[in-house]
Order: sequence, then C-alpha cells, then structure tokens
Amino acid sequence: MATEKLIVKNFGPIREAELDLKKVTVFIGEQASGKSVLAKLITIISKPQFNKAPSLYAFLEQLSFFEIDGFLNDDSFIHCKVDNLEFNLINRELQFTMSPNLRKLEFSTELFNSDKNKSNDNTDLNLTQRLEQSGKLINPIFKNTIYIPTERFLISIISNSFFSLALNNITLPKYLLSFGQLFEESRRENKSFKTNVIKNLSFSFKDEKNIVDFNENKIELSKSSSGIQSLIPLLLCINHTNLDKNAKRFVIEEPELNLYPSTQKKLVEYLIENCTKDDNRLILTTHSPYILTTLNNLIQAKNVVKQNPELAEEVSKIVPPQYQLDFDDIAVYFVADGTVRSILNNENQLIDATALDDISNEISEDFGKLIQLEFQNEPL
Repeated sequence: MATEKLIVKNFGPIREAELDLKKVTVFIGEQASGKSVLAKLITIISKPQFNKAPSLYAFLEQLSFFEIDGFLNDDSFIHCKVDNLEFNLINRELQFTMSPNLRKLEFSTELFNSDKNKSNDNTDLNLTQRLEQSGKLINPIFKNTIYIPTERFLISIISNSFFSLALNNITLPKYLLSFGQLFEESRRENKSFKTNVIKNLSFSFKDEKNIVDFNENKIELSKSSSGIQSLIPLLLCINHTNLDKNAKRFVIEEPELNLYPSTQKKLVEYLIENCTKDDNRLILTTHSPYILTTLNNLIQAKNVVKQNPELAEEVSKIVPPQYQLDFDDIAVYFVADGTVRSILNNENQLIDATALDDISNEISEDFGKLIQLEFQNEPL
C-alpha cells in the first residue's frame, strides 16, 4: 500500500509537522495540541467532494465546514498527497496535481480571490467536467472519507430533537450535523445492530426511537450511559458504511471517549478488523495510552507470526488473525509544542514503550515523593 504524505506549517496550533500516513495512523497528545487539526485537514483533502474537483473555493468552504478556517494565515503551508491528488497551499496560492491512471495534470489557482471563484468562470468550480470533456480525466479512484467527531455523543441526545433545536435557533457545527445525517441514514436502513465491543449490547430503531438493549434492559439511547451514547453512533455508522464495498478512509476522533479500558481494547480490535480491510485506511486521534497498548499487542502478535510461522495457531488463541497488525502498516505520532514526532521503535518493531510509560512514570514519581515525605520524620 502506497504511503501518503502530509506536511503542515503555521496553521493554528501546528507550527511544523511532516508525517507519513499509513494504513493505520494515530495521533496522541495533550488537549489543544493540534491532533484534531491534522485529522480534519486529512479529511478535507481526501473527501471526494474536494479531491474530485479541487479548487480554492472548495478548500475554503471545507475549512469553514470544519471550523478551522481561522487558522489559515499568510505563512500557512500545507502539502498533502492522498489517492490521486497531490495538493499544495503555499504563498496564498493553491496548487495541485491530479494523476488518474498515472497521467498528471497540473493547475494553480489564486488564493482568496472569492469573486473569481464564485463567478461563472468554470475553471475552478467545474474542473472535473472540464477535464472529462477534454478526455484527460480517466476514472480517478478516491476513497469515501468517513469523519466521526468527538462530539458524536451529542447525536445520541439530540437525534430526536432537531426540529425543536431549529425552533430555538440553536446552531451546531456543520461537521456534527453531517455526522448526524449519517447516523439518521444508518439507523433507518439498519433497524437493529448488535455489537461484541460491549457484551450483551444491541441497538434498535423502532417507533422513531433509538433503543439500547443492555443485559435485556431496554432504554432510550439518550438515557443510557455516556460511554454507550458515544459508542453506538460510532459503531452503527461504521457498520452501515461498510455495506458499501468501495474503499474508505475512516477518521475517528477519540474512540476511547467515556469507555472503560477493557472496552477500549475491544473497540480497537473492532476498528482494526472493520476499518482496515483491503485498501481501507484508519486515522485516530486519542488521549489514551490504552489505545496504544492495545495496538502494540496487535503488532506484536503479527511480529511473532512473521518470525515464527509455526506459532501462528498459538498466537491466534491470544490475538485472532483479523486483529493482527503489520508494523509497516502503522504510523504513530506524538503531537506537542506545534510539531509531531514518531513514537515507533523501528528496532523492536513496536510503539515505543517509553512513550507509553511517560505519564505513568510522572504519576509514580509524585507518589514516591509523597511516600518519602510521609516517612522522612519517622524514627529509625
């Protein structure tokens, strides 16, 4: 699978970041470090709505859609290579190369010339049709990008209340409303859904109500626990979109939201099984070391099988084959101080254990200092 590329400079909290995008790409770091900004930029540039007909106007619209348009400034630089599109934003100019069937076409558009972009000049707005008419665009293939926001739990609460929200002039981010529409479509076309991420948990949509059945206790989704309110929309939409066999890119913010560590483990296994098939790709943002620890186990399982094929059956009893993850298929970045750094250990073919243990060590050091204070005045 081809490695994709993202370079971002001077965009919001990101001062300078250069990274490779693999089959599985993970961003971890503190809040407001820029993880979500990177995930949203990847989503924008890889969305079919943009990369089938890239234009300045479409890019600015998408920045506004994801509410990160305020991060764009005179010094911003963005380079991204995904699917059939290589995209550059530099010196207030948009440049891109489309390479359908290895035939490259280069174009450039002036940045912020909104009057031109909104006019009847079809150079930008109808690029796909123009190329098709010229016979130069031949069946480009783009992945369907599925963005699942952190705020998905709100969908569980308001999914039956959009009309009253409209009456009260309450506005929600467009990307959240878009996910709400996907949830609406998913629940109507898949009246029931069962998951093993949480044992004995199922969902059904009946009589215009979202019903959760947990251990044979049925309640409305909006009245269930916060973890279930976050989990059900995520699982339901993945299950629904996977009915379409076309290649997809799943961008999921904070999958661990409000979930117990053992449930986080189950969820990661589910995501690897259901979001990385064939040419699919998975991008995660997270605060959770449990997510990384689980991924490490899946990588190590594959490492053992590759080095000792005769142990495959024994390994599968611990980590079934559908969860095993090749080290070459994953990228993990720590996002901090306006930049990113890989926390993969190429020698050990694992996520660096030091990165996993840093926070635990900090907490343990504080505990040790407190113990030392407690006993420093004890008589010998």
